[in-house]
Amino acid sequence: MNEQLKDYFYFSRGEKNGLIVLLSIIILLFALPYISLLFPTEKSAIKKEFNSEIELFSQSLSISEEPEYNNRLDQYIIERYDSLQLFYFNPNSTTDQNFKKLGLTDKQINTINNYLGKGGRFFLKDDFRKIYGIRQQQYQILKPFILLPDNPQNKYPNSENYEDKLQNKHLQDSLFVFDPNTASNDNFAKLGLSEKQVNTIRNYQNKGGKFNDKEDFKKMYGLTNDQFNQLEPYLFIQKEIKIEKKTENSAFVSIIEINSATADQLVEIKGIGKYTADEIIKYRLKLGGFANLEQLQEIKAIKKESYDNFVKNLSINPKMVKKISLNFSEIEDFTAHPYFNYYQAKEIVKFRSTNGPFKDIKQLLENKILLESSFKKVTPYITIN
Repeated sequence: MNEQLKDYFYFSRGEKNGLIVLLSIIILLFALPYISLLFPTEKSAIKKEFNSEIELFSQSLSISEEPEYNNRLDQYIIERYDSLQLFYFNPNSTTDQNFKKLGLTDKQINTINNYLGKGGRFFLKDDFRKIYGIRQQQYQILKPFILLPDNPQNKYPNSENYEDKLQNKHLQDSLFVFDPNTASNDNFAKLGLSEKQVNTIRNYQNKGGKFNDKEDFKKMYGLTNDQFNQLEPYLFIQKEIKIEKKTENSAFVSIIEINSATADQLVEIKGIGKYTADEIIKYRLKLGGFANLEQLQEIKAIKKESYDNFVKNLSINPKMVKKISLNFSEIEDFTAHPYFNYYQAKEIVKFRSTNGPFKDIKQLLENKILLESSFKKVTPYITIN
């Protein structure tokens, strides 16, 4: 038996060499995949390079999500705004001077004026971003200070009246009583009229035209029905008031409305000379109109005795008083009024820049910006709109 088994496992020298070669080949085949990793082919090198590029690209996407300034102009804008004191503004009514204070260039301001001059309006904050020349970084800095809604309250994507509805909302937030015969260009702009519409009014007036009633204003070329319906409740057309009044000696005198009277009309009243009439007109312009007749005693040229004599021949329409907006006016607008000093004006602008727009004029008292005595005097002349 042992001899038979020995015959099975006996190999000649040649067979032994063949077996060794076979085993070597088998081991090599099993080890080849592992050996190939030590010697990368061109294909695997390309794959490795491709994977590296993907990783770098992914990292670049993550980095791009962080704020960075891609060129010198954006960097210049950021550095410049570090030195500016920003304030709340409405791009539909802000002056060129205030735009400059907000960091806009002359070219940007001209672009805005051209847009508004052609009847354009800003309804949403993002509308301001669409102005050619306004940089993205610049817009992001100014956006919190733009007194316009972020989004329309109501969406009418398929409505032809979509812009009209937005414009109406803007008007409702900024309307005030006005007389089209005496309103300034700035007042018309704040009421939502375009430069072209204002020019139409001025051409009509320059030719001797006058608005005698609301219907006359409604007929103005270029004024839409929607605009008139919005403005109609605030229209006040002052007519010359001449009431014949019989006195004890049977003489007749005229009652003159103080906020619309000319110097020549005032001189007709006994006790008012030309100098006094001129001083009344000058002070009326500074005030923006008289809120009460007692304010005439603040004029140095008027003595108490004279005032008592002629005041009975005067009437007053307080609706003609021009108001100063706490949210839209600047320091120079406040200091131009006799009842405000520089310190008060500065505190008003500072308060709204820090705390947002005024919601009530009583905040002037609550935050000790004005004393009660000053507050009572300025109340007829201020508004939050």
